[in-house]
Amino acid sequence: MGAEQQNKGQKEQMGRLKSMGLTLPYQIPLLLPDSWDDLTRVVDSFGTTLPPAPSCAVTGRLKNAPSVRFDGGAPRLVGYLYDDQDNRIGFMAFGDTRAFQEALQSQPDRVTLFGQLEVFNGHNWLKTPTIVPENWLGRLRPRYRGKTGVITPDTVRERVLSRLTETISSTVEFLLQKLAQFGGRNHLAELVGTKGVDLETILYQAHLPRTVQIGEAAQEVLQRLAALGTIALASAGKTARVCTRRLNLPDWHARSKSIPFPLTDEQEQAVTDALADIASGIPSHRIISADVGAGKTVVFALVAAAVVDAGGTVACMLPNQGLAMQVFEEITAWWPDLPVQLLTGSHKEDLCGSMVVGTSAVLFEDLGDLDLVIVDELQKSSRAQREQLVGPNTHLLEATATCIPRSQALIRYGAVKVSRLTKTHTPKEIHTRIWSRDEWPALFAGVKETLSQGDQVLMVYPLREKADEPKPETGAPRQKKQEMGSAAEVFAKWEKMFPGQVRLLHGEKKDEMKEVLDDMRSGRASILCATTVVEVGITIPNLRRVVVVHPERHGASTLHQIRGRLCRKGGVGHFDMFLPNPVKEATRERLQVLVQTTDGFKVAELDMMNRGIGDLSATSDRQSGADMTFLFGKPVSIPILDEMIRRVNSIEKGANE
Repeated sequence: MGAEQQNKGQKEQMGRLKSMGLTLPYQIPLLLPDSWDDLTRVVDSFGTTLPPAPSCAVTGRLKNAPSVRFDGGAPRLVGYLYDDQDNRIGFMAFGDTRAFQEALQSQPDRVTLFGQLEVFNGHNWLKTPTIVPENWLGRLRPRYRGKTGVITPDTVRERVLSRLTETISSTVEFLLQKLAQFGGRNHLAELVGTKGVDLETILYQAHLPRTVQIGEAAQEVLQRLAALGTIALASAGKTARVCTRRLNLPDWHARSKSIPFPLTDEQEQAVTDALADIASGIPSHRIISADVGAGKTVVFALVAAAVVDAGGTVACMLPNQGLAMQVFEEITAWWPDLPVQLLTGSHKEDLCGSMVVGTSAVLFEDLGDLDLVIVDELQKSSRAQREQLVGPNTHLLEATATCIPRSQALIRYGAVKVSRLTKTHTPKEIHTRIWSRDEWPALFAGVKETLSQGDQVLMVYPLREKADEPKPETGAPRQKKQEMGSAAEVFAKWEKMFPGQVRLLHGEKKDEMKEVLDDMRSGRASILCATTVVEVGITIPNLRRVVVVHPERHGASTLHQIRGRLCRKGGVGHFDMFLPNPVKEATRERLQVLVQTTDGFKVAELDMMNRGIGDLSATSDRQSGADMTFLFGKPVSIPILDEMIRRVNSIEKGANE
């Protein structure tokens, strides 16, 4: 039987486990349980009030069949177990309990239930009970995730454990092969701290440990191994190629004399480092992580000019036409002699210069083997787009105010170099705050105060039409939904209050963008109602307040970019995130990141912590989400990743000394 046919046969054996992401049997031991039901101690005496517990197993006699009640509308099943002294404990289940009732009927008089122990009016109650089969008594029972409508957690447990022992050896073989660059079993054991314990035992204990502590320790070892896999993916993106042509780069300082403001020391260092990458003759990848207003454009423009002066070719891709035109105009104003051309969807000419500045339209032109590719606002393009222009001799220079989690992780683990720009030429002070629905009057008063001082306000709404109104978050505290309307409706309301002073801008009004922004910049309008089309490339010098409605609909990076529209010429501004509806605590904590810091690099790092790092493989386009390691159901934590990169670096350093 051929390997391909064998794999096909193995995939067919996986059944509904495929819905959990598993495709081959060796992955079964890598689908880890979330926790364990502790069935090592079973309560069989109900004569005293038991302390509440997150979970507990109780055993007793079921004298009577439980009854179904409908008080308050929601059906609930109520029954009682009795101990040998005839003391009782109640149990209660909600929703459709027919399967549970049938299972109870098939049990003998004595039954063991597992659930959440509560005390109500001095009496013991067991909530959300499940029946415990006799073979699990005295053991820890692993608890796995299921997939609604496809496979239940109990079925996942049954399928995983039925094949655990037979698949562990193939899993170990996979791990040793996947992590071969870190050495064999002994070296891996040294890295993850498991000398004396073999991988087979660790895999078994991660599912069926004797104690919870042993299980958690085994899973942590597997997370360390998965972290090594992540590091291997990141390092695989590093190139070992050598450019077939080398550029003799001139002194870039001559070009800097045309810049109408002095460069900061960070900008000078970033230019120097980027040109050193290029001079090395090894294709490089560097990210300029520049806070909004810190001047990343002048950095990559100086690098590009030096490459062109050395006889090289450059392509610079920007996320939209407005920003592309702005960068093109700045470069041609600084250096009229530089052979640079503009290329966008609506502006195309015969390409004959050494440098092209444009939008994604540059992807559809044959620009040859470029020496330098610059991508501004990298979070707005996919990895495939960013690297489509990259040839065997090409250096890649990316710029952003807020890295996507994948790029942040690549920086963190040394696969990509970074230059940070934190200093601005015009000092500004931005106050960020989260507002709830009942605080709208105070926020509205702040908006009116901003307008009364002759300053301008930006109202950002995530949608164009009311039909797309976002729903309140599932799991958030229940309150009456607050209708905020669409961007167009917000515009209509503000226009009614401030006739002639309000403008509307969204993705389908791009042809009107220049006119709308001209009105704002000239002072003919004071309020701009828009969608996130204003996220990048929009400069309104007198903008002092931004109100984002439904900020929970955006990532931290997007919100930081929108905040970057404030005070472009310096001064004091206000960034207000207005929550018309309640949100989950985790969402509020994510938004709180913006309150804690105005540093885009820190925002991106915290965003990575919240969203995951994405897939770090060289061919991945996944920008965020659970890190794509070989584990299932147990994402690798950032602290463990940090710990493993320190260990790898320490061992490599020791080997080189």
